[in-house]
Amino acid sequence: MTNKIKFIIAAMIIAGSGLIITVNVNGNQDKKENESKIKWHSLKDGMNLMGEKKKPALLFFYTQWCTYCSKMDNEVFSDPDVISYLNSHFINIRVNPEKETEKVIIMKEKITPMELLSYSGGRGFPTTLFWDRNNKPVTSVPGFIEKEVFLSLLKYMDGQCYEKNVKFSDYRNNVSSCSVKN
Repeated sequence: MTNKIKFIIAAMIIAGSGLIITVNVNGNQDKKENESKIKWHSLKDGMNLMGEKKKPALLFFYTQWCTYCSKMDNEVFSDPDVISYLNSHFINIRVNPEKETEKVIIMKEKITPMELLSYSGGRGFPTTLFWDRNNKPVTSVPGFIEKEVFLSLLKYMDGQCYEKNVKFSDYRNNVSSCSVKN
């Protein structure tokens, strides 16, 4: 996209919304802004990206009323190390199945987000699902996950330690039990 087109789009946004924004004419994104937040995708977009990028996925199921979902947002998903690892190694999908009801095709079946949560063994909120690079579900983890445990879990899943028959508890005690990229 040329700088002229970017400028025109920015001008339309400013005129249409009445907001004041800054336009980066060089086309470079503000790196700090990108690194300060997790790049979340919708279920449909995230599933499509998984097929394209061949990356594992983290699906976070939450609701607005869920105290522990907010705690995950405030204590885990706001951590710079978690943000960096998720954005670099995973397709991140955030789903509120109480509000998102559109059916999506997953593993050749058209299902709602709530059905996906149920089929994956999720019974409450928050529930975190992990999918492998081949668009296959690996596991679901219910409830709040402490930041340190969550980071270890991300590295364990990314390193596909479960395929090497390494238990997560063994991995936590001895990271070298599974060769994982950091």
